[in-house]
Amino acid sequence: MKLKSLELFGFKSFADRTVFDMDQSMTTVVGPNGCGKSNTIDAVKWVLGEQSARSLRGREMMDVIFNGTDRRPAAGMAEVTLYFDNEDGTLPREETDVAVSRRLYRSGESEYLINGSNCRLKDVRELFMGTGLGPGGYGFMEQGKIDSVLASNPTERRRVFEEAAGISRFRARRHEAELKLDKVGANLLRLADIISELERQERSLKLQAGKARNYKELQGKVRELQAQVALHHFHRNDTLSAGLGAELEEQTAGRQEVVDARDQSRKDADAAESEFRKMSDGLARVRERAAELNAAEAAAKEMVVFQEQHLETLDRQASGRSEEITELSVDVHRTSQDKAEASD
Repeated sequence: MKLKSLELFGFKSFADRTVFDMDQSMTTVVGPNGCGKSNTIDAVKWVLGEQSARSLRGREMMDVIFNGTDRRPAAGMAEVTLYFDNEDGTLPREETDVAVSRRLYRSGESEYLINGSNCRLKDVRELFMGTGLGPGGYGFMEQGKIDSVLASNPTERRRVFEEAAGISRFRARRHEAELKLDKVGANLLRLADIISELERQERSLKLQAGKARNYKELQGKVRELQAQVALHHFHRNDTLSAGLGAELEEQTAGRQEVVDARDQSRKDADAAESEFRKMSDGLARVRERAAELNAAEAAAKEMVVFQEQHLETLDRQASGRSEEITELSVDVHRTSQDKAEASD
């Protein structure tokens, strides 16, 4: 297995798509401080499944996405791809070229890909188990890592040796198998409890089945008794029905008489109602005539009052005229006397 190239896009300081070709002549990456050497190592660790942001020299995993500058906006995602030459079959894949990618979006979504197909983080880790590139492997020797390995206890040192020997993959599989066995054991215990509970339920169901059989037998007897009672009621009702039939015929004949009387009563009621309507119409006309006469009477009374008042006025005028006539008669008599005396 050989690392052919490393491709970065939007990862930390690599805003543009950058490809590192790892040919046979390339053994070391050198450069001044701040040129991205450590970011390159962080990219390799990140695509291989590193989950600790502190191990990648950040506070949170979003720090691996290019955060932008004064002249350039921030990137929306970070993507790193490792290309391996698998002609020797070190990686458990049939392809001779294997590409492992990891993407992280600002929305928080993350995905892993092997040869362009989505996969799980577990698949990526299993792919590199026993190659020294897995978690805790010896493929990355950071500053102080060698001292920590030398000063580590035998258990931690043994983990490094097992990774180098390529048996960590089998140990992980054994651990996974042990977990599955523990889960199967727990399921067996649970199954035994269920079987015990079902056995208790079976005994209870047997008792209930016996009660159900007794109930069915008693129910059959009850049905027979109900049939006998129903037959008795049928005969009694048949007898009563014969008597009620004769009574019904009598009632039917009487009902016809009642219906005829009711029809005659309705006719009489209709005639009375017609007469009542005629009388109501006549009464309405009489009331209208009475109202007219009352109005005429009121008008006549008003005319009488007016004529009486006019008569009184004429009487007063006549009295005044009489007085004037008397005065004129006196004046005529005086004039006659004065004329007689003047003729003498």
